[in-house]
Amino acid sequence: MKVAAELCWYDERPKAIREYVGAVAPFVDILLALDGSYFHYPGGKAQSPPAQRQALRVACREHGLKLVERRPRKVWASETAKRKAALELAGKLLTPEDWLLRLDTDEIAEGNPDGLRRALARVPHFDVMGVWFHDREPEPHPRPYAYWSRRLVRALPDLTAVDAHFVVRAGSGEGLRYLVPYPGQHRPKADAGEVNPRLLQVYHRPNRTQRRLETKRRYYQTVQDLGLEVLPRPR
Repeated sequence: MKVAAELCWYDERPKAIREYVGAVAPFVDILLALDGSYFHYPGGKAQSPPAQRQALRVACREHGLKLVERRPRKVWASETAKRKAALELAGKLLTPEDWLLRLDTDEIAEGNPDGLRRALARVPHFDVMGVWFHDREPEPHPRPYAYWSRRLVRALPDLTAVDAHFVVRAGSGEGLRYLVPYPGQHRPKADAGEVNPRLLQVYHRPNRTQRRLETKRRYYQTVQDLGLEVLPRPR
């Protein structure tokens, strides 16, 4: 059994990239990294600056982490299309015995890597596992809070992203399943396992510049205005 990390990234500071790799490396064997912006992202390009790509490669080499990169020649059609490509890549490189840990560059994993691997190897029938995710309310009142989040997905060969970039679906016909559903979708918590918090918890680590945060806000406003994704309402 292997564990891979899925990283869909673009234009991140080298320091943040190094910290991300250092935090995730103990938990995974492979990092699947898809670079590039999206069509409607303000000023977005097909690839991140060379210094950032180099920081990713060097960090993976220093931590002995296998890196599989995808660098497009043009910007992605949408964020959902990029996530779909990441899931399809995982389905090609991994087996259903393996797991995919979905983390962004501003998120870090903490826990017991060896204990997590042993626990995942014993998971009998779940294809998705939830962990506790620790976040913060946006400024000007950054109050911390935590919620249960489906971050580990079994590497099934037919994984795909649909409707929104965070939704994960597998199967077809009568076997169609939403492993990571849209918030509020009628999927019971009972259809997913739960990772012991001592083995893995995920923390949001605010590390992006105000310029980057403002660009992100403008992008998601455009996505909402054009109906490109069905996004959850702001908290």
